[in-house]
Amino acid sequence: MAEEKENIPKKTVAERQNDILVAALEKAEQNGGVLMNASSKTMPVLMDKQHMRVSPVNALMMAMHADLNEAKTNVYTQFSEAKSRGESVRSGMKGVPFTWKNNSEYVSKEN
Repeated sequence: MAEEKENIPKKTVAERQNDILVAALEKAEQNGGVLMNASSKTMPVLMDKQHMRVSPVNALMMAMHADLNEAKTNVYTQFSEAKSRGESVRSGMKGVPFTWKNNSEYVSKEN
């Protein structure tokens, strides 16, 4: 008889971001208070997406995610794009939870 897979609900973006933040704080405690980027990597960016600006919240999550996964750089790409380029992806690797926003939905306080 095949083992029954446990039905684990997917975490929301906020829950995944919370997990990353807690893990980064715990790692900082063990690392003499250094929260992230001890190796002085460049600011997080999306590969081949220079026209897209990464929000400060997403940049923070990307930097902490890269540090926690011991990535050599803060350069990110989409799994589908890596696959189409024939690049390998670390087994079991989960992407960074990204918060998307539509700037046209925000109105300046002077308006």
